[in-house]
Amino acid sequence: NCNQWCLIASEKNDDQSLIVHQDIALYVSQLSEHKKLEYDLKQNRCAYFQVCSGHISIDEQVLNTGDAAVFNGPQTIELNALNNAEILLFDLPQD
Repeated sequence: NCNQWCLIASEKNDDQSLIVHQDIALYVSQLSEHKKLEYDLKQNRCAYFQVCSGHISIDEQVLNTGDAAVFNGPQTIELNALNNAEILLFDLPQD
């Protein structure tokens, strides 16, 4: 589905995701041009965003295909698609 987070792997098999034996939630999104998407990052978690294709901005920083960004929680992170983009999001424990 476009313009929303789709859980594809997790420790708890949430939303019929693949099971992984790690404290992780892996999401994917296909974001349409000029669309926005938020992620609410919890306390003691970090989010690693990987741009698989396209161009996005996060907090006014432009990320291109192959670029990545890491954020520590808690915070709400807003992604803006500069063109059609595919993004992976790894929600991990904060060290």
